[in-house]
Amino acid sequence: MARVRVLITSTPAGALVRLGDRRLGTTPLDLELSGDEARRGTELTFTVSAASHQTATLRRTIEGAELSIDTRLTRRSAGGMGGGEQPHVQGYRDDPYAEP
Repeated sequence: MARVRVLITSTPAGALVRLGDRRLGTTPLDLELSGDEARRGTELTFTVSAASHQTATLRRTIEGAELSIDTRLTRRSAGGMGGGEQPHVQGYRDDPYAEP
């Protein structure tokens, strides 16, 4: 039976790691996969996610007995809207002294 050791680290640490729909744990992660998903030539798709950071999708091909992945997650912009845009808040005015 094929086996592969998988080591996944991230910045920030504590990110959630998934393989397909399966939750593997949080970084730093050290685990062993076996069977079909551990066969040489198999492509695996991991997702790594953390609060306030963009999710990373990582595709790796099994080439030996060990697979090591290190990823740096990018912090989302304020408000999570991208481009520096700020969400509109009802009743908020940029200039409270301006005439309505």
